[in-house]
Amino acid sequence: MKKQHEAFPRLGRRDWLKGCAAGALCLGGCASLGRHNSDDYSVVLLGDTHYDTFPSSTYHTHYDNDRKAEWLWRVQRAEFMRNGDMWAERCPRLLKASAACLPSDARFVLQLGDLVQGDCDDQPTHKLMLDDAMQLMKRAYAGRLPFVAVEGNHDIRGDGACEAYHAWSNATMGRELGQTVESTTYSFRQGPDAWVVVDFNCPDPDRINRLVDETEGARHLFLVTHGPLVFSDSGSFRWSLLGAPKYNEARRALIAKLMRRRAIVLAGHTHVIDFKRLKSIEGELTQFITSAVWTDEQMAFSKPLYTDPKGFGSLNESRITDERARADFRACIAEVAQNLVEYWFAVAAGHVTLAVSDRSVKATFYPGDARTPSQMFELSSTRA
Repeated sequence: MKKQHEAFPRLGRRDWLKGCAAGALCLGGCASLGRHNSDDYSVVLLGDTHYDTFPSSTYHTHYDNDRKAEWLWRVQRAEFMRNGDMWAERCPRLLKASAACLPSDARFVLQLGDLVQGDCDDQPTHKLMLDDAMQLMKRAYAGRLPFVAVEGNHDIRGDGACEAYHAWSNATMGRELGQTVESTTYSFRQGPDAWVVVDFNCPDPDRINRLVDETEGARHLFLVTHGPLVFSDSGSFRWSLLGAPKYNEARRALIAKLMRRRAIVLAGHTHVIDFKRLKSIEGELTQFITSAVWTDEQMAFSKPLYTDPKGFGSLNESRITDERARADFRACIAEVAQNLVEYWFAVAAGHVTLAVSDRSVKATFYPGDARTPSQMFELSSTRA
């Protein structure tokens, strides 16, 4: 494996601020937005988008059930219909609303994985699907903003899709960021802040820890991953970053390290809106999950199921019938619940703006294609 470009030397906070003042710490694409004299900025957040279109033969001509279990073939065909229906009308409305709500200080668009449905079973078609999705989304913002995406499980689904995605991502993210990108786990910086992007499909704990360590001195540390780091109360609760039992020690150590840095985790995958704040003697960590999988109009009007930490863990336990699986679920829930001090959860979809400053980091959620926000989440603040 090639050595990934070292985006972050070990710098103290004074060095970070000096570099920022000199204009050296901005995204490669920032030139298109003009010169910025403030460390306050905004980011557009898009959760899972599962881009697809009708007819399904556009990207899935080579997709058949010859090599797949019948149940899987049925499930994935249903997903093609779901996604085509979303992208026929609702998701374009969502993007149009997001662009209309674009703050003047927006620096880039951050897409949290599952950019596309995948399942092309043909590398050129898979790359075409990725290019089409990205260009459609960049056009929604008039092509003015760099577009950054993290790898999701659907982004590498299909024969040869993993190789196609990695080649596409390294070249495309490198161009958008204005730096060399040779891995799907890498880092970049915006102003005085550090952004570590992590491939949750094939996690490398040593690489993740090294990249996090190299951001020492940053004002805010963001860890961006498709599958959440802190377990979500969902049916696929183990399908998280470092979620497999073999990673238990590495996951807990990483969470403790991020808590010492008061880090912010941004994720997708679960197709819900999910906010958690954890506190312990180590420090504090927040995780925010968002989704743009707008499967029906009602998801733009969903009320939160839980707004209190006491609700965490109650959503899916009753659905788990296997006793061993239930015991594992309870252990995962307990790992989070012992430090959980804030919790908000809704089965909803929409778009988000992230406002970043010295004082705070705030995520504002707009349901569906709304242009008036319904909820604001304080991800970080100057409070003790």
